[in-house]
Amino acid sequence: HINLKNIQVRIGLSATPDRWWDEEGTSYLKSFFNDVVYIYSLDKAIEEDKLTPYKYYPQIVSLTDAELNRYNALTLRIIKYFNSKDRDEELLSQLNRQRALILSKAEQKIPKLIQLLLEKGIDQISHTIVYCAENQVNLLTQQLSELGLRVHKFDSTVPTKERRKVLMRFADGELQILIAIKCLDEGVDVPSTRCAYFLASTSNPREFVQRRGRILRNYEGKH
Repeated sequence: HINLKNIQVRIGLSATPDRWWDEEGTSYLKSFFNDVVYIYSLDKAIEEDKLTPYKYYPQIVSLTDAELNRYNALTLRIIKYFNSKDRDEELLSQLNRQRALILSKAEQKIPKLIQLLLEKGIDQISHTIVYCAENQVNLLTQQLSELGLRVHKFDSTVPTKERRKVLMRFADGELQILIAIKCLDEGVDVPSTRCAYFLASTSNPREFVQRRGRILRNYEGKH
């Protein structure tokens, strides 16, 4: 085992040094590295032409009656267990995940996406990424293909050796849309991306920072 205290020269590099829901871990990291010594913000990166400017358009959809009923029922259970003397943190976490999944997979999101794509025009769509909830990749890929879009899923079922080919086809414009969940979050660079739709995202800031990072890289002809 390595005694970390014996390491005299230390450097840590991260776009997201604060660990989500882990104050103890965040505190340990900052004490180990003597806190954050340099910050290069997204605003500054855009101002200095390291990243491309962007516009962000929230779209509103409603839960169905069935979804709202399930959401409210889970909320009541969460309140009950949260106020319990013998609070079970694991159970609370499980209930919160179940409730968050209702929002992630809200039925009206896909029809809203299709409406937006049709308004834009099928022939005008290119270099676009769609992030969706787990278990929605195949459904979304099928429905967008039926619209006449050249679309390819980009999830764990796509073999690693095939991913580079898919990304090259995407950069060349042969593929108009990539459907993704987690695989484009980290370690994959797709600078040709010009538009992205977020149908599902956690409140984890790390996820949002990484996903924006995939989209905002500079690329020839990209504004």
